Amino acid sequence: MSSEDVMMRLVRILEEVLERLKRLEEKLSGIPLSGEEAVLVQKLISLYYLPIGVAVEAARRVIGVVSQFRLDPISAEIVNILSVCREMNVSEITRAVRSVRGKASRRIVRERLHKLEGLGAVARVGGGQRPRYVLKSCLEER
Repeated sequence: MSSEDVMMRLVRILEEVLERLKRLEEKLSGIPLSGEEAVLVQKLISLYYLPIGVAVEAARRVIGVVSQFRLDPISAEIVNILSVCREMNVSEITRAVRSVRGKASRRIVRERLHKLEGLGAVARVGGGQRPRYVLKSCLEER
């Protein structure tokens, strides 16, 4: 492949990326979001590669929980992670918190999950040695 072919391919890729960004902006402009929701939507899309509609719903779940309870940063991040309505165990949540915050203790994440469960923000699904957790609002939507 010649250098000219490579350049033409890069130009096509960049044009496609710009077109996708334009479509994203058009879709987002049609959805009424508060400033806080828009920031969360952007974070959820970039971290978890979520479709816009899914990210908007997840952001609204997060804001609902965070506005109801005063959460520390780790608990708020756990809510962010669980906002996509995927059931996760403590180890999976810890890895996700670690990927966002840079560090996370499994013990602290487990403690925060128990606290969130006591507040009624998070529900434990399944029993046994490896329980899974999900946002309570996700269960209510089912």
